[in-house]
Amino acid sequence: MLASRAPPRPTPPRPSGGRPSTPPACPARRPRSPPISAASDDATPLPSTSEVVEEPPNSSTPPNSSNKKPSNSRRSLSAEHRQAISRALKGKKKPRGFMSETHKAKIRDTTLKKKKPDNFMTEAHKQKIADGMRKAWERRRALKLAQEAEAEGAEDAED
Repeated sequence: MLASRAPPRPTPPRPSGGRPSTPPACPARRPRSPPISAASDDATPLPSTSEVVEEPPNSSTPPNSSNKKPSNSRRSLSAEHRQAISRALKGKKKPRGFMSETHKAKIRDTTLKKKKPDNFMTEAHKQKIADGMRKAWERRRALKLAQEAEAEGAEDAED
């Protein structure tokens, strides 16, 4: 079946200046752009600390604009990131609104769904598992005793 496969189609020629289909082994780095202050000669110099002029507050921004949530609020963080934060805060006082009530309810709901019912195993099955574990324990104990006896026999033979 594999032998009857058609040969791969040739790739169409690229226009000059086009990117190659495979990247070069060591791609050339782009030159860094100059710092903003050195970008143009006509850049206005920054005022010194003694010349700082306070601008009047912009009337379009509300006075409580500093109360905005940052872009990295809990809702936008990944689950791994939230778990890392939780581990870091373990034992410390949690910030307000650390976990909303709806989130807690969802967690409770999923744990209840994952929980096995009380009648998950029949008594006969539990007994079968217990017997198997007991036999395995007895085998391991017998093996350990045999190894200890063999080690003592080897020590006695050396003496």
